[in-house]
Amino acid sequence: MQNEELRHTQHELDASKALYVDLYDLAPVGYLTVSEHGLIQKANLSAAKMFNLERKNLLQKSISECIFSEDQNIYYLRRKRVINANDIESWDMRMTRSDGSPFWAHLLVTPACNGEIWINMTDITTRKQSEEDLRSYAKRLIEMEESLRKKLATELHDDIGRNLTAIGMNLAIINSNAAVETAAIISARIQDSERLVKEITSTARELMASLRPPVLDDFGLPAAIRWHADLFAKRTGIAVTVVTSEHFPRLETEQETALFRIAQEALMNAAKHAHSERVTVELQKGQSKIELKVADQGKGWIPSSPTQHRESSGWGMKIMRERAELIGGQFQVESAPHKGTLVSVVLPLEGM
Repeated sequence: MQNEELRHTQHELDASKALYVDLYDLAPVGYLTVSEHGLIQKANLSAAKMFNLERKNLLQKSISECIFSEDQNIYYLRRKRVINANDIESWDMRMTRSDGSPFWAHLLVTPACNGEIWINMTDITTRKQSEEDLRSYAKRLIEMEESLRKKLATELHDDIGRNLTAIGMNLAIINSNAAVETAAIISARIQDSERLVKEITSTARELMASLRPPVLDDFGLPAAIRWHADLFAKRTGIAVTVVTSEHFPRLETEQETALFRIAQEALMNAAKHAHSERVTVELQKGQSKIELKVADQGKGWIPSSPTQHRESSGWGMKIMRERAELIGGQFQVESAPHKGTLVSVVLPLEGM
């Protein structure tokens, strides 16, 4: 009877082990056990498939051989954090298949015993490619928008501006050469027409400047931000202080455009939502980076709580973040109730 129970228990254990092996091997994600010295001790079939290797050829292989060369430091820094903190970490990085081709993987790394780690690995190459495609599409849309803005501004200047100038000159000539007996009748009409032409001309100039400020192309980012800050202050009554580095360099056109649009949007948000009487804009060049900061002294909000902020402003934040990331910058928002809001962009520079 006792032997029968032992055989039954052994049978259940074997069945459980077989089930565990099946679940481990056939899981849709890759599993690796990596030793303290960086050797792969265990791997399931999904992991071997990701690397285009048979499992036996993956075992005892150094994990560094499976990591894309440019991401080696990322792995070892994060692994050290896992071991030191004895806590789970997750991150995205590039791995390398047996033929040397890279693929993106999401790693969930858990500390085990004796310096070992367990790696749960998911192939996210398709997702990363989709994200890159979306970024490229967004970048193209922004380029098309700026191109259209420039074209419209040019056409307003060349066509409408020229015609308005001609009409104004014609009215002035008619007014100065009208016969005495008719001057009293038409003078008021002509003067009113001249006033309308001046107003339309002023509106057209403002529209041209808002579409694509010539000062940005002609004199660079600091001058463009000062020009817009003056215009913003006159329109809103909000005092704007602009602080820039001396001898600020010219940047790539797309970088100047993106930073200018971010400053514009941040000022607009301050006017719409902050209820601040003063805004400070800082544009500084460090040794290897450009920093743009727009700070208000308004009512503030909680960035992690969308319900604390208006939907339109949230959309503006998304646009600013997208513009910053498309030029390789880092976008950050710091805010708290009654403590104002700070919008900042850090743009790394190479060779400057």
